[in-house]
Amino acid sequence: MQRPHRPLPRALGLIVIPLIVVVGTALAAIAVWGMYDAFQEAPAVLVVAPAPSPTIGLREVSDAFERGLAAVKSGDRAAFRAALPARGVKANAALDDIWDHLAPLEWGALVPRVVGIPGKNGAFDVTIAGAVGGAGPVDRILVNRVLVFESEGGRLVATGDRSPAPLKRQYFSAFLRPRLLKGSGVVVVYESGWKQVARQLADYVPGARHTVDDVLGEHIDQPIVVFVYSSTQQVIDYLGNPDFERRVRFFSRLPKTLANLPHAPSDIGVVATELDEVDAQAVLTHEVTHTLTSRWFFRTRNEPTLLQEGMAVAVADGRSFVPLKNDLLDGQLTLPLLDTFATESFWQDRDMDRVELAYLESGATVQYVLSRWGSERFRSFAHSVAESSLSREDIKTAVRDELDVSWAEFYEGWAGYVQTLP
Repeated sequence: MQRPHRPLPRALGLIVIPLIVVVGTALAAIAVWGMYDAFQEAPAVLVVAPAPSPTIGLREVSDAFERGLAAVKSGDRAAFRAALPARGVKANAALDDIWDHLAPLEWGALVPRVVGIPGKNGAFDVTIAGAVGGAGPVDRILVNRVLVFESEGGRLVATGDRSPAPLKRQYFSAFLRPRLLKGSGVVVVYESGWKQVARQLADYVPGARHTVDDVLGEHIDQPIVVFVYSSTQQVIDYLGNPDFERRVRFFSRLPKTLANLPHAPSDIGVVATELDEVDAQAVLTHEVTHTLTSRWFFRTRNEPTLLQEGMAVAVADGRSFVPLKNDLLDGQLTLPLLDTFATESFWQDRDMDRVELAYLESGATVQYVLSRWGSERFRSFAHSVAESSLSREDIKTAVRDELDVSWAEFYEGWAGYVQTLP
């Protein structure tokens, strides 16, 4: 299930983390603190501001975390606590939490971003970013805490944790005991106890990537990061999104990063407890299709759900199209095809029968174009549709311009093709 995401426009060239660290304003940071005082959802990107304390400097806190994260990478807990000493239950618990959620994993990079909070003496917002298992963006947000520091005997000491409760459970802190498994073209982060599921999914990824390449001609060399969650609530905690659709058990999503820029391949999320009732290989292939084709729509005007889901259905295969065939035989589609092109979500305010019809319509449409015009013409058609307004007239124009047929001819051919599907 692809959860649509509209990224900020891509900057030219590589935006590096040190640049992010120096660009905020004090006014914006005050606004950020207000968000903490009345916390609803953890912000994806916090604004950097000067250190507020006359005795604790921003550089001092950053240096301490750089030393501490070097110890995390080397697995040296004593060095980690020596770099970041703490006094008090809350401060000690916060630093233990950071260690417990990062140290068991493998890191290609770990970088702290420290934000001083004006008017809150000694309080700093600390965001830790990195590339898990050497995969994904180097500025992926891993842990975010609001900590208080004091100077004791000339050394920096953590003395408090002012993190809002949801922030304490967000990102990698959503896991109780995170573990990591690496496979061919994949890195799996999983909740301890689900290693067998993690291994099974890792084993499926190479075949899924090959199928996407074979059907759509899409290939990305970088590994895919798969998250195996123990429950939907854990997904909600990780994303910091209480409005996450609980019916969604398998999904792909762009990683949250410091720069808030899109990254391909995107992540895959799987709720492990739901895998017993589905074809795990088909589910994973569906989501791998999303991750590898997400970049098709990074710069387009729209991200058409019909095309996103249709490609995943076409590649994963295995669905029965009987419900759609029967719907067509009734003489009028329950979900008119032209309107389905403009649908933003197949799930919103729909029962499962209508959700399934939407998926079948999208899959049949992609399969029809691929079978008649080939993958190159399909990609051109997909781009034209995504650049349009998704209105009925614009869809008809894209069909005419890219596929050289009228909408009437396209629809007639599509309806006939549907009847040939299993």
